Amino acid sequence: MSDRIILLVKFKNLFPKKINHALFCVAWMLGAFISEAILAQSNEAFEFKLGDNINVYSDKGYRKTKENIFEAVGNVVITHANETIYGEKATMFMETGDTKMEGNVRYVGPGFTLYGSQIDYNFITQDLTVQNARIISDNYIVLGKKISRVSQDVLIGEDAEYTTCRDCPESWSVFGKKVNITIGQYIRIRHALIKIKGVVALYVPYFVLPIKKKRETGLLFPHFGLNLNQGTRFQQPFFWAINDQQDLTFTPSVWGKRGPGAELEYRHMIGEKKWFEFDSIMAWDRMYQDGEYSDQQTGQHYFRHLSEWEHLFSFGYDVNHYVYMNDVRDLDVVRDYDQFLGNKVSGGELGGEIFVEKRFPTSLFSVQSYYKKNMLVDNPKEFDYSMVQIMPEVNASMVPIQIFNSKRSVFSMANLGVEGDLNFFKQDHLLEGRYIRNAYRFNAAPYVQWNLAQIGPVAVSNKTYFEYQQYYFPFELEQQSFGKNGILYETEANIEFQKYFGVAYQEVVNPDQIIGEAKQETSSNKKDGPNLIGSMMPFKKEFSKDKVEIPRHAYRHTQGFKLKHYYISNQRNWGNTRFSNQIKGPSGTPNSNGLFDGVDAVRGRENELNFKESRTALPTSNTLEFQWNNSVVRKSPQIYRPFEDDRYLRNNFSYAEVAYFNIGQGVDFNAMTDEFTDRLTRLAINAGMRGQSFGTSVSEYYYPRNNQHLMSVSVNKTFESTTLATALTYDSFTTPINKYITFSGSTVPSDLFTLGLGFDYDIVKKERTQESYRVGYTPHNRCWKLDFGYNVTQIQKSYSLNFYVNFNENNFTSVPGI
Repeated sequence: MSDRIILLVKFKNLFPKKINHALFCVAWMLGAFISEAILAQSNEAFEFKLGDNINVYSDKGYRKTKENIFEAVGNVVITHANETIYGEKATMFMETGDTKMEGNVRYVGPGFTLYGSQIDYNFITQDLTVQNARIISDNYIVLGKKISRVSQDVLIGEDAEYTTCRDCPESWSVFGKKVNITIGQYIRIRHALIKIKGVVALYVPYFVLPIKKKRETGLLFPHFGLNLNQGTRFQQPFFWAINDQQDLTFTPSVWGKRGPGAELEYRHMIGEKKWFEFDSIMAWDRMYQDGEYSDQQTGQHYFRHLSEWEHLFSFGYDVNHYVYMNDVRDLDVVRDYDQFLGNKVSGGELGGEIFVEKRFPTSLFSVQSYYKKNMLVDNPKEFDYSMVQIMPEVNASMVPIQIFNSKRSVFSMANLGVEGDLNFFKQDHLLEGRYIRNAYRFNAAPYVQWNLAQIGPVAVSNKTYFEYQQYYFPFELEQQSFGKNGILYETEANIEFQKYFGVAYQEVVNPDQIIGEAKQETSSNKKDGPNLIGSMMPFKKEFSKDKVEIPRHAYRHTQGFKLKHYYISNQRNWGNTRFSNQIKGPSGTPNSNGLFDGVDAVRGRENELNFKESRTALPTSNTLEFQWNNSVVRKSPQIYRPFEDDRYLRNNFSYAEVAYFNIGQGVDFNAMTDEFTDRLTRLAINAGMRGQSFGTSVSEYYYPRNNQHLMSVSVNKTFESTTLATALTYDSFTTPINKYITFSGSTVPSDLFTLGLGFDYDIVKKERTQESYRVGYTPHNRCWKLDFGYNVTQIQKSYSLNFYVNFNENNFTSVPGI
């Protein structure tokens, strides 16, 4: 009888309001007859519709006319606009619009899905309350005793917990009596309790977690640290999203026994390729009584800081401007806070640099200036005024201009170009001693490049430089100028052979053509074994690709032979005798300590400078070098993207060098010896290969005159669960000889643990100069990670303990760092 009422409710809107009573009775009897016929034939579910926006689907339905209540039982699905609720039983109050859904209920709406034991929903106001609720999104879960929707995008949870662990929420969570959830934006929790394995680990008065990619103002996760000597460290960052272009992070801190401090970071994106950033780490160090091991405080504090400023302004592709500056209150702060400042300081200098560049169609101009502070001084508050600053350096270069170009085999092409710079070297205070340290230098190097001849496969070319340097010494009483020039000729004969192997393309084949173990494994999986519960669904061909793309690679081996001759003529210098003796020793060898930079060195003997980079160069006074160069390049097809305009034809292949082997040997014709072996310059050998899981490189420079070596070898190998890398360095020019080995490796013995090891070993001293050990633990759910490290240097031993929590989208954030 109830089913007949439902059908009447479904079709009652088809009749006019003023209907004949007899006709109504006939319709009622006809409906009853049809209903009985349908129910007799099948037990299919039916549809019940209220108006235009509400549809009810269930196994059975009942209408209580007196109470004006409708009940649906069994696999109930109710849709309302773009929202849907599911359950086992639904009770709808027709007058108020209230609906109570019970059983294993689910709400699906725009932006989120709710699960629970009971749903209270109002179709008029769209109020929603879920008991024993659970929100599951792509990257987080919220569990709550009750979750209610108070507006379209805001949910309020009572006794709720937030976590990113989808399969085991008890690993870590943030609990709050009241949790405010703004869908697609953030979660706010007041009086938050951070739990690890169900145990409360930390209380935070106010906690904000982003559940969107857009930045949000609020407290970030605090940082903790423990050092057995320096005490406990605590930092509480506050992030202020000022607008889409600016943000600020302020971090009040306690640096253990050292006292209070703070960190400050301000970033501003002004426009495309236009931004600036300010960073500062500050400390109000407690003052202690004199004595290395004294813990008695004086009650006074000393303010210390390291601050940075960096900005980049680019105007189109023609004008670029860059500035970087850093400074400290005292130089020892870098050592005392090396855990935070070590990556902010490189080398032994602090200070600033400014760079401005302007590009023209045929030329380039730039201005740069450096003002540095020497950190290698005895007094940490002292400024080394004797340090030479570059204020400024002006550079100019010109795109080579083609003088002529023809199809002749002799003198077929010639280009003209020029490069130059103007440098101002000066000390902050005039403190010159043995050497001149204040000078203005103009350097120019115009050149002409010729294609001299094409003799069959042999190409002969020449590049001639005219090098000129002019100096002015403003504080010299006599001979205030110095100059030198010379002409450098580089002539080479080159022949090159290439051989190709294979063709690079995307091969399209049928799956049936793929043979091997993969196919055998696939075919074996299709069989229903005796231990299989039920039977596998038939495979539908339309759900699979009927074609498979397999990339095919091509390789090119290039082999080149080259004879290259260097020759300097008309080299001379004039002017200040003191500076002439400063840049070269009594025997004419370059004096590394007397140079401003490599441009000052006597041409032809740069290889005798006391720098590793210079030793690998050839003398250019009168030297012939033979080179044999080999290279293997892999050509791979790219994925075809037809909807990217004008890109496929230009970017349809990628290239990678997979192996190389080069040898170079020179003969110095100006060497003052009759022995041929003494005329030989360094022998250069460079080789290497790169693969998906293996790589190696070798660099060897041998000097037969004094039997010296500069060598480096590196090897890395990746196995299924282990990665190993090692390198050997040998430098016989140093005293004592520099011989050391570096090694690093990591392995994953199981899905839970990662082991790491690294060390530097001095072969001469037979000791390890640096060691590092690491053990990492990551549970299967990837909700958090634990990392323990032990590091040993020649200065100290340190322990580190980091706990990482996966807050959102597999972005692990370090919670404590020890």
